[in-house]
Amino acid sequence: MLICLCNGISDRHVRKAIVEGAETLEQIKEKLHIGTNCGCCLTKVKQLLESESDKKVENPCRQDAAFPHCKAI
Repeated sequence: MLICLCNGISDRHVRKAIVEGAETLEQIKEKLHIGTNCGCCLTKVKQLLESESDKKVENPCRQDAAFPHCKAI
């Protein structure tokens, strides 16, 4: 679904930016150049950021010799 009609940025682009480490609205704006024209998309971007941040879970596994089966997320 397109989030930013001005720049052709979809929810997938926003989610990918979050997965790649963007944690704030400013970081997403900088990475994707979203919200640089009319700004109507920023409310939806904030909602996506909040919902995706809630999904992030720290990997409980340690990668060392004692836990060779664990893989970094």
